[in-house]
Amino acid sequence: AGWLQSAAHSAARLVSAGAEHSPSEWALLHLPVPYLVHLPDSSPAELRASHYGQQLIALAQDRPSQNFTVLQEWSVSDPLQHPPLAAVLVSLYNYADYIPEALESVRAQTQKGLELIIVDDASTDSGSTLVERWIEDCLNTDRHPFVRVLFLRHEKNAGLAAARNTAFDQSQAPWSFVLDADNLLFPDAVSGCLSLAAMADPDLAVVHPLLAVDAEIGRPDDLRTLVSSASWQQERLKTGNVVDAMALVRRSAWEVVGGYTHIQGGWEDYDFWCKLVAAGFYGIQCPRILAVYRSHAQSMTHQATNHSWHALSRTLQQRHPWLQLPLAQLEDA
Repeated sequence: AGWLQSAAHSAARLVSAGAEHSPSEWALLHLPVPYLVHLPDSSPAELRASHYGQQLIALAQDRPSQNFTVLQEWSVSDPLQHPPLAAVLVSLYNYADYIPEALESVRAQTQKGLELIIVDDASTDSGSTLVERWIEDCLNTDRHPFVRVLFLRHEKNAGLAAARNTAFDQSQAPWSFVLDADNLLFPDAVSGCLSLAAMADPDLAVVHPLLAVDAEIGRPDDLRTLVSSASWQQERLKTGNVVDAMALVRRSAWEVVGGYTHIQGGWEDYDFWCKLVAAGFYGIQCPRILAVYRSHAQSMTHQATNHSWHALSRTLQQRHPWLQLPLAQLEDA
């Protein structure tokens, strides 16, 4: 108690990391500084904003296709006679440990007539070299489903939204399956979702599958996010993201809403779904487990999103007023 009183005289704020102690208890120490409860799931930036009486929001910025270098490009000898039926778009940033297996899962697709577009967002590891080797090996065999392969590298790191926008912008297929480099597809992922897309009306923008979860050893399943069995419904999306980014997306719908928006800390895909809803598009679920979501400590979800829920909620709530995000509403209470 003596140490705390001494420290408080030179501090600007007394912070408790949790709500188990009440201001009335601290008042017994006659501390001369204001009291603030800092929730365990809040970030240091959130704490600073609270100290100054502000509400932290996540940066939202449109980042269209970036300047890039073409590292490899290949297509069948008569591309006009064999246009791609669907694309798989892979975004890569410092996932050298995962990208070969992700690409192998794309090569194993039962759907033929695919284009594969990989965008390296200026990685600093060996991922780019591994991709080039993989492409060379793949194209030296006849055991692949591709009619076109394109490998691009951003001149500078621009974020996940920009990488996806570059891939969509360079795609030729009417439908694209979005895949992050640390996840996997089962062989029928594209064909299963594309078969449903082919029977739908033009307002269908998204077909998303059920996902299996591969949790890292020692990582509890409850630390993963954005993976559920819920289907695409505006009412379900109102209170949180229930649809993972791994989905088949209509390219023309991506173009109508202006692509993905960069959201600092994550939730680019959630914002994208909300933009599609606002534009009158809808999505459906393919009720089959067709992809693997990997929950691991190196993921963007673990590194950034899980520490930014409050700021992200406020940003999404501001951008899409029809949402009813609990953390955003809590701040206003």
